[in-house]
Parts: sequence; C-alpha cells; structure tokens
Amino acid sequence: MPNEDFRKVSGKKITESKLVEMLVELGIGRTLVAYFTDRADCVNSITANETKKLLELRAFSETDEFYAYRSLTDTDFICRYVNDGAFPADGEDKMLEIHYLDIDGTYPVHSIEKDDMYEYKTMTGGVYHLPVRNADRLVLCNYIRYDNAEGLAQVYDYRFVKFLSEGEALQ
Repeated sequence: MPNEDFRKVSGKKITESKLVEMLVELGIGRTLVAYFTDRADCVNSITANETKKLLELRAFSETDEFYAYRSLTDTDFICRYVNDGAFPADGEDKMLEIHYLDIDGTYPVHSIEKDDMYEYKTMTGGVYHLPVRNADRLVLCNYIRYDNAEGLAQVYDYRFVKFLSEGEALQ
C-alpha cells in the first residue's frame, strides 16, 4: 500500500480488519510503536490476533507517520497520516522536541537478535524494546497552529520522528 493509500484513509475511520490488511506495508521502513490494553512497546510487526487488544499504533519514519487510534477495543480506528517529505525542521508551523527515555542505566541492554530490537528496563522496573542500541531520547515533531485574533499558538498535533542513541546529535 503506497503512501497515497495512507492519505486516503487519513481523517477517516477504518475497521480492525482494514488495519490488519495495512500492517505489512506500514512496517516497511517504519518503526512501529503499539499501545495495547495490556502493554505498550516498540514492535517490528503485529499479528491479526494482537489487533484485538490494540488501542493505538504509530508507524513512523523520519519523514512520515501513520497513526491509528481508538478508545475501546470493539470500535473502529481513527486514522491520521502526515508526510513532511524530509526530516522536519523547526519553523513557523513545526517545532522539534526531544524527550529523554525512562531507561535505568544500571541494567545492561540486551539485544534480541530475531527482532533486531534491544531490550531496556525502565526506572520503575518495566521492560520495553527499541530498534536502536543505547537509545536515550525520542524526537517528536509538534505541529503548531496560530490564532492571530488571540495572538496564541497551540500544538494541535505531533508525530514521532526517531529514536536517538546516546551521544547522537540531531541532524
């Protein structure tokens, strides 16, 4: 499914079965962050059975993100697709933000060979997986809207851009 098909469903509702059809294409060249009813993690793929518990999915690269979400497991997903065409830069309508990850540095990072993921422990004892060795930050792109009448700006949406390794500079 090319990016044009992602644009067609942006702003619309899709069924769980439609999302299942899209999963393989979404995983090509993108990182998947999935929020299930019982866990949240970075994954390489999601099976049809796992979508029963899926609440949110962010499939992102440095240039685009497909986001599907729902508040209840027996409802349709609402979708949004953003493609900046290049690594986003700060500007009038965008602002990059870096978040530090909750990683407990006293535990060793474990490589999970079959999935090309690295296992991390959080400061509270949880475990999650990331596709980057020595990851310590997440880059977000905030989309800004201005209300000229009120003189206010607001972040109306955001997307994941990439995970950064320890010491890695932002482009």
